[in-house]
Amino acid sequence: MKVLSRDFTLKEKVLLLILVLLLFGLGYYYFIDQPVRKEIARCEVEKANLQIELDQINIKLNTLETMREELETIEASGDTSEMKSYNASKEEIKLLNDVLSFTTQYSITFANVTRDGDQIRRNFSLQFSADDFQTLSTILEELSSSPMRCRVSDVQCSRRSRYLYYGTEYNNDAYSVSATATFYETMVGGTPDAGLPPEK
Repeated sequence: MKVLSRDFTLKEKVLLLILVLLLFGLGYYYFIDQPVRKEIARCEVEKANLQIELDQINIKLNTLETMREELETIEASGDTSEMKSYNASKEEIKLLNDVLSFTTQYSITFANVTRDGDQIRRNFSLQFSADDFQTLSTILEELSSSPMRCRVSDVQCSRRSRYLYYGTEYNNDAYSVSATATFYETMVGGTPDAGLPPEK
């Protein structure tokens, strides 16, 4: 059997070279470039997910640090108040009404309940007016040292010495107070209900 052979022409050699380069390029694209790009994209997604987890951990660490500082402040103050079991809102409202009964007027605005593990925080803002500074001090002291764990902060006080009422000027030494405060409760011994936020 005779095998036919001949030399490739310059044009054929160029075409074969182009074909080889094309096949090499396609092989590189499908077997190297694309897998590497997919792996890089997967790593980027994983990096983003890890960053989200890290941010959540940092938030929890900051929350725990804040709680630790609050507990240290409470311990340093010698506070012997009790952290009630969830849900103690009725007792807390009764306490507020009793303490604020000596004011000339007051308003209380509760924010959403927050939960961190077994600790429940019931944040609220408070505004009230008192006839004299002694009454004001007594109210804040009774809240801070109440049998229920309560922390009062961001207290702002202003004094109104004169005011107009239907065109007549009156002397008035009333004090106006605004503050933020938090009742602390625990899920230990507590009963979950519809108002309880999910555990973090």
